[in-house]
Amino acid sequence: MKKYILIFGLCLLMLTGCGNKSKLVCSKSEKNAGYDYYDEYNLIYENGSVSQIILKMEAIFDEHYTDEEIDEQYDKIAEECHMYEVSSLGSIKCKVVKKDDKIEFEQKINVKKIDDKLFEKFFNLTKDDISNRDNIEKILSNVGYNCK
Repeated sequence: MKKYILIFGLCLLMLTGCGNKSKLVCSKSEKNAGYDYYDEYNLIYENGSVSQIILKMEAIFDEHYTDEEIDEQYDKIAEECHMYEVSSLGSIKCKVVKKDDKIEFEQKINVKKIDDKLFEKFFNLTKDDISNRDNIEKILSNVGYNCK
């Protein structure tokens, strides 16, 4: 019986395919006066178009920043994160975490659900701009990101 289920599953997989899914990861790190910064875009492509973008950011502050200044930065990011979530009606999910002298931020954008005009307002790009993998890789490379 298990043999027939396995054969059925393999046949179904061959007929329907695994789905055409790929990922483009572009990252950038910078050392600034007072903090180190790491930024990463993960663009998930399904069947030739972007279905999800995951943006990750990490800032590590040094002794030039007081605890109060780090808290202020965290509050600004958390407020902006909340604004994105509310404005997008659930198509953007955010998470901000503060650990000592480090702030981590993650934003997940469901590109299929977000309104086109809202997407363009938030990201200054159209969905068509990011659907062309070579185009978005060139755009991000031109502003200092390394893509693979």
